Amino acid sequence: MSQVPLVLFCQIDEANVSKETKQYTYKDGSQFVFMDLTTYEETRLNEKEVGDKTKWLKEGMDCILLFWNGRVSPMLCLLCFIPMYSK
Repeated sequence: MSQVPLVLFCQIDEANVSKETKQYTYKDGSQFVFMDLTTYEETRLNEKEVGDKTKWLKEGMDCILLFWNGRVSPMLCLLCFIPMYSK
């Protein structure tokens, strides 16, 4: 008698991931403040979330932040904090 494999189907929700351009404006204590230049909304990240990329940050620099479910995840921030360079 041969065995029939059991196949289970489950629904996986689509991830809500987006990237947004923010300008690094200043450091406030242990937080780095980024601003959306369209809405003037601030996004604050702590030193752990920014990681070793702090040495590359300059005030006024445009950066791309990756958001997952409306928040910058510390794990994603470490991987996806990408400075934009203008020509």
